[in-house]
Amino acid sequence: MDEHTLHDDLVAISEWADPVSVPDTDHLDAHTVAEHAGDPRSSDTWRRVLLTAAATLLVIGGVWVLTGRDDPETVAPNPSSTTPSPSGTAGWVEVPAAPLLARAEAQVLWTGREFVVFAGTDQAPCPVCDYFEYGNTLHDAAAYDPTTNSWRAISDLPDASSYVGTSAVVDGDVYWLSVRDPSTNSSGIDATLQRWSSTDDTWTEVALPTDVPGNPRLAAVGRGLLLYPGTDEVGAFPDQLFDGTSWTSLPDDPISQAYDRQYLLVDGTLTLFAKDLQAAQQTANPPVVVAARYDVATSTWTRLADSDQLTPPIITLGTTAYAPLGDGADGGEVNNWGRTVPNGGSYSATDGWLPFPPTVPDDLMGVVSIDGTAVLGVQGQVLHTDDGTYSVIPTLPDGLDDQFGQGIANGDGLVFTFGGGLGGATGGLGVHARGFVWTPGAVDTSDAGDQDALAAALDTLGIDPARAPEGTFDLAGGRFCGYEELTFTQPNQVDDAARQCFAMALADDSAAMFVLQLTTTEGDPIAYVWRTADGRDVQYIDSTRDNFGSGEWEQRTCALMAAAGSQPFGCVGDGLMPASTTVVEPPASEPPTVEVTAFCEPAVALLEAPDIGMATALIADLRAVDTSSLTGGQRGIYLIGIAALEDRVGSPDGYDTSAVTDAVNEICDTDLPTWYAVP
Repeated sequence: MDEHTLHDDLVAISEWADPVSVPDTDHLDAHTVAEHAGDPRSSDTWRRVLLTAAATLLVIGGVWVLTGRDDPETVAPNPSSTTPSPSGTAGWVEVPAAPLLARAEAQVLWTGREFVVFAGTDQAPCPVCDYFEYGNTLHDAAAYDPTTNSWRAISDLPDASSYVGTSAVVDGDVYWLSVRDPSTNSSGIDATLQRWSSTDDTWTEVALPTDVPGNPRLAAVGRGLLLYPGTDEVGAFPDQLFDGTSWTSLPDDPISQAYDRQYLLVDGTLTLFAKDLQAAQQTANPPVVVAARYDVATSTWTRLADSDQLTPPIITLGTTAYAPLGDGADGGEVNNWGRTVPNGGSYSATDGWLPFPPTVPDDLMGVVSIDGTAVLGVQGQVLHTDDGTYSVIPTLPDGLDDQFGQGIANGDGLVFTFGGGLGGATGGLGVHARGFVWTPGAVDTSDAGDQDALAAALDTLGIDPARAPEGTFDLAGGRFCGYEELTFTQPNQVDDAARQCFAMALADDSAAMFVLQLTTTEGDPIAYVWRTADGRDVQYIDSTRDNFGSGEWEQRTCALMAAAGSQPFGCVGDGLMPASTTVVEPPASEPPTVEVTAFCEPAVALLEAPDIGMATALIADLRAVDTSSLTGGQRGIYLIGIAALEDRVGSPDGYDTSAVTDAVNEICDTDLPTWYAVP
């Protein structure tokens, strides 16, 4: 192919460019690991919950291994099934059983009509993996149609396939570059490129160019396929375009040596995002993302302005490319840059580089816009580009979002995930074959969306809202942050994003609700509902299903409510509060700036020389300390700490001052040690 033919092909490709391009994201982990819940034990109810958790059977060995190609026991549903489509429902909805073996690390792609699932391995992924040897590659494949909510089996992968590789969809067909030997060197790697035809359901091997780059990536460029190296660190390889017949190298880009290379179509223009390898070696400056665009009309490159972000965009929605990541870096102690540079941000041809709207959540995992969805994981938060707000990704059932190895894809406004690992909290080590669909949708400016999500959560938890006190589940224009369900089989499935959402509502005095349901040692569920609205913080407790409790709902109006570590929230005032050994302040937009000398001097004096024989008097002295100079959040930390100390007094295990000492240390910037005594 000569230069003129290449030019004509690129022009044709740009005319067929898909405005919503979601490239391969195999290098991202579609999972997070939740923090473990603490030790709730302030009352008989909480003690029974703790005993249940302690009695949980721990599986410490064994991996479910599937070998060969056995026909799965599951049967594909009839396409004419009356099962309703999951589109338009709140949260993740499980799809019918797939005609697939259980797997992790599956390739999941949207073809424009259906989600195709193939490859993957039968080995449990980290952190429950054992890499004594690689798992088996699974060759069975299937396609899920969200319109009919049904599966169809498709042709098996050829025997030459490996589950390690990269994939892309071009004009409805799937290209799969599987790597048999992942070792990279200047001569390239051992790989096979196969194409699955969506029209005749066949896999065909496609001849690769002479040099297959190390760290290969595929990208759909209209009706063409681009094969390019993700880094120049293992040798210089050209970026090569396949037009369906032959390969042609693109002209050299203006970024001579680069890593973290990522091609995207931005407003129909082929754009390269990367990080300059030579600049990154000069540690005085942050290694920000650089970019260049390729003009097909003139066959020339144009270097774009440098960004102020550390991660290249990896997805395109509409005319904007996004790197949906929170947090940032400052260079560390040795080569500090003097400021924190954000990890993520966006780029558009019209507006250039832009940061995300504040306050960017650390667990940002995707974006949602009127042009579609691009969600990279099953846990975290997403940015709604229409109004600059963030919302929490719903929780997958049965604790599956706390595992590893899910395959995930976006298409037609949906997010689809399949497979992944199983840990001790999800039924034992191994992998599973369950699929789920989520429809993020546009931002709902009313509370209707949150009210629907709350109704779905109550249904899942088995809570009867009709038996609750009037107004318990009225969001009053606020938001439903989410819920947790801690049972005897999964006592540590904490939703940090939901907790953070409610803590932020406490900090800025906005309306919100959070629900926690616990299971006692007898297997009875008890639900705790925290609600803040109209300047009132209220805790509701549903004991109607607890055969050893009151059998009724309780309502407690809190004089003050604050985050309390493992509880996860504490109510000080009309009701008692379960003990917690860790007390933290709700996150605030600005650090408190108050004079606390009048509080700190007596509080520190009491804790520096406590009378261990007069714990009750010590508590009374602590309660008598003047807290008027504290902010509401600081006062909550201190009062909850004292309440925790009170609960420990009289315990046969003794008591300690860790909670209240932690509170004083945080408020007064001290480093007091804690003490422990037996009454």
